[in-house]
Amino acid sequence: MTMIKNIGKKAIAMLLFFTIICGGLYTVVVTGIGQLLFPFQTNGSLIVQNNVLTRSQIIGQPYHSMKHLWGRMSILDVQTYQDKDGNSLLYGGPSNDDPNSNKYSQLIKDRLAYIRDNHPEMGDTPVPVDLITVSASGLDPDISFAAASYQVQRIAKNKKISPNKVREIITASRHSKIGSILGEDTVNVGQVNQLLDEN
Repeated sequence: MTMIKNIGKKAIAMLLFFTIICGGLYTVVVTGIGQLLFPFQTNGSLIVQNNVLTRSQIIGQPYHSMKHLWGRMSILDVQTYQDKDGNSLLYGGPSNDDPNSNKYSQLIKDRLAYIRDNHPEMGDTPVPVDLITVSASGLDPDISFAAASYQVQRIAKNKKISPNKVREIITASRHSKIGSILGEDTVNVGQVNQLLDEN
């Protein structure tokens, strides 16, 4: 019985020790280092324009204007989630649809038709896959450089600026593949649209 009590005391002591170290001290130290060395990233990579919070650089948001660069499809929900005052909150996430299901196939067909209808100048040029599919998170802030380039003519026509100017803006927001090996070159959609709005 005494041995069980001793083991119990040690177990409780270890639980308290690791709770304080891992749950408290570690969190404070890591958060402090983040705030000191990477304050922008630690606070959510928030973009403020004219003292107004407009977006986060790492969370995608839907753009539908013909003058903007379009990102990946988002599965958005404004009905389910509310704040403490009862206001609807925008929630994005994956579709969780089976890629082999009729529903998903129809979603892809509809999106493909939508992209082609709004980019008639591209003719039979293959539509980049990320313009017709949903990302794993449903809130991917980036698209491939190819997907951004596909939209140049539409944006230029509706913004009434030259295609070269649009390409210049897209290229300024281009991020190279990791180590020039992994992945592909990407473009931050929000960053491009911010620059487009300034031109």
